[in-house]
Order: sequence, then structure tokens, then C-alpha cells
Amino acid sequence: MLEECLLFPLKHVLYPQGVLPLTVYKDHELSLITNSIKTKQRLVTSLITEEQAINNSHIPYNIGTIAKIVNFNSHQNGLLTLYFCGQERVRIHYYDQDNGQLVGHVKKLSSTKDNIPPEYAFLVTDLKQRFNRKGMNAYKQRYQTRDWQSVEWVSCRLSELLPLSSDQHYKLLALDPYERLNLLKKMIINSSWV
Repeated sequence: MLEECLLFPLKHVLYPQGVLPLTVYKDHELSLITNSIKTKQRLVTSLITEEQAINNSHIPYNIGTIAKIVNFNSHQNGLLTLYFCGQERVRIHYYDQDNGQLVGHVKKLSSTKDNIPPEYAFLVTDLKQRFNRKGMNAYKQRYQTRDWQSVEWVSCRLSELLPLSSDQHYKLLALDPYERLNLLKKMIINSSWV
């Protein structure tokens, strides 16, 4: 069964259990957030290309993440920063426009509560090293609870931290957690830049 959710097109990928700060400065974004709160419809973040963002043609990719607002900061200049926490990945089967907002008809995708298999343990070590690099304090503060043994959590956090294009991040998001973990293993073994 499909669930109706409001689509929030972004130039960034939000991974499950990830935290994404977003400064809201466009009227349509604020309207979308307000509408979501009033109607109790969940938000789904979905990637759009840079070109689409510039042209205001928001055609979302078909995999997104249910997003929950977990915190906010209002600034003296009137801007608002919202902190979204990624929930489940969803497939957007189709969408309609309603009063200028995209309403997606979505279905949850697979996730796992499994622990990291031994052959991927080095990825946990790699992720911990990345967490402890200089300049990572703000990032670490977003993740007070860390599940170093979870396939889903480790694969998503490692994906977030890799210097990849938005399209590459989208491809990682679209994979199931084990496929993502396997691709990350190959990327890290075969690349000197990560």
C-alpha cells in the first residue's frame, strides 16, 4: 500500500538515521514545512539536480528518505535552520502537484537491523577514524548515539562522509544496506582518495 507524503526536493541526499541541517529561506520551503505540520503528512526528501534547482523544475529522483524535523534554530536575520533526521528509505511510485507542492505516493524499502559481518569490520575502523579527524566536532555532535555494529548505520554514515557527487550519493542511497556496504568496501579498497 502506498503512503501519501509531501516531497521536499533537495540538492543533498539524506540517509536513514542521518541528520541534515537545512537553512530554510525560500517561501515555498517554509510553506511546505508548515503544510506538513498542519496536515500531519510526512516529508520525503528527494534529490534533484543542480540544474533543476536553478531552473525551479523540481522533478525528484524516485528514491527518497522520510525526514523528521528533530530540532531547529531561528537566526537574528529571520532565517530558520531545521535539522532533519532520516527515517526509512522509500520509493516514489508517482507524484501529483497540489497547490504548488509535490505529493508523492511512496512505499518503504528494505532495511536491516543486522550487525556488521566480520569481513566488513575494517569499515567500522575506517568510519571511527573519519569521526575522529580534525574538524569533525559539529558532525560528531549530530550523532550522540552511534551504532558501530549496525550494517544500516555504518553504511549510511560512511556514505555521508565520502567526498562524492550528489549522483553518487543517490546511487548509494538507492542500494539496500548490504549492497551499499559491499560497494563501500570496494570503493575504499580500490581508491586512495577516500
